[in-house]
Amino acid sequence: MVDYARRHPRTALRLCAFMGLPADGSNESLRAAGHAIPFVRLEAGAGHSPAGRRPR
Repeated sequence: MVDYARRHPRTALRLCAFMGLPADGSNESLRAAGHAIPFVRLEAGAGHSPAGRRPR
């Protein structure tokens, strides 16, 4: 969550507020929020391209 907040500071704090997590913008509070929020990473499988793009 700390890395996400570096890229999207306002959105990160709004997400924490929406989920009722006490984050004040400090690395410690964002790290604690990151443990409470389930993050997932999606990656395209072999032979698939990003949405809207077709291989040439």
